[in-house]
Amino acid sequence: MKKYTTYAAAALMAGFSTVALSVDPPSSPAVYAGGPTSTAVASTNMSEAERIVFALLEATMQVAEAKIHATSCGSTAGSYPLSAVSDINNVFAGNNSATIVSLGGSYTLVANPLPITPAPGGQKIDIADTGAGIFDGSAVNGFRGRAIYNDANNILFQRGAVSVMGNNGSPDRYQGRVIKDFYQGTQGANAYEIFDWGLQTLHKFSYPVNKYWQRSKAHRSDGSNGRTVFVKDRLVGQSRCRITVDIAGLNDGFEFIQQAGTLTVSTVAPSTPVAEFSQAPFLP
Repeated sequence: MKKYTTYAAAALMAGFSTVALSVDPPSSPAVYAGGPTSTAVASTNMSEAERIVFALLEATMQVAEAKIHATSCGSTAGSYPLSAVSDINNVFAGNNSATIVSLGGSYTLVANPLPITPAPGGQKIDIADTGAGIFDGSAVNGFRGRAIYNDANNILFQRGAVSVMGNNGSPDRYQGRVIKDFYQGTQGANAYEIFDWGLQTLHKFSYPVNKYWQRSKAHRSDGSNGRTVFVKDRLVGQSRCRITVDIAGLNDGFEFIQQAGTLTVSTVAPSTPVAEFSQAPFLP
C-alpha cells in the first residue's frame, strides 16, 4: 500500500533559508583526499552476491527514475515494499532477483551473472525483467541492462533501459547510466561495511533529462541482520526528488543475500541528512 509522508515542515524551513554558493566547484569528499592511492578506495572485498544485489538495486532505482520523469516526483512520493535475493549457488527459490510491489501490481528484475574474468577484467552482470509489470500505477516493461565491475571491486559502470507509460498515454523509452566507486570500511566494525559514491544520468530517447547524485552504505551480517541503504538525489531536473532504498536481512558477505524493506520516493532537498545512514546496525 502506498504511503505518503508530509514534508511541509522541511519545505518551510528551506523557504526561509539562504544557501551561499561557493565561487568554486564543490570539493571532493574527504575519503578521496589522498587520491586513488588512498587505502580505503584502492579495492574492496565485495563478494559476487553483493555485486549481484547492488546491480539489481541500481536497476530498480533506474526504473523509479524513469517513472518519476514520466509522471512526477510528487505523484510518485511514497514507500513501496522491495525485496532482493542473491544466491550464487541456486539453493533458494527466486535467486538473483529483486521485486518492487505497489498499488496495482509488481515488477521483478532478474540478474544473470557472467563468468568472472581475471585482471585486468572483472565481472559483467546482465539484468532483465520477467515480463511487463506495474510501478505506482504505471505500466513498466522491457527492462534490459548490464552492470560492469572492475577486478578490484571498486568501480561499477551500469546501464539500463526501460519503457514507462507516461501521462501522455503512450510508453516512453528511458535509458539510465551510472558510474560509481566503492570503498571499504577500515576500522573495527566499520570493516563490515562497504560504501559507494557516484553519479547517475537519465536519458529519454537517448537525450539526457535528469542527473542524480548517488551514495550507499551496506553492512554485512555480523551477529545481527545486515542492512543496505542506497540513496539518490536529483541534482538537475524538474524538482527536488530523493529515492531511498532501505533493505535489511541476511548478508553473509560471501554467497547469499536475502533482504527486504522499502523503496521510498520523497521530495526533500539533496542537503537533507539521510537518517538511515546513522541507524543500527551502521556506525557513525
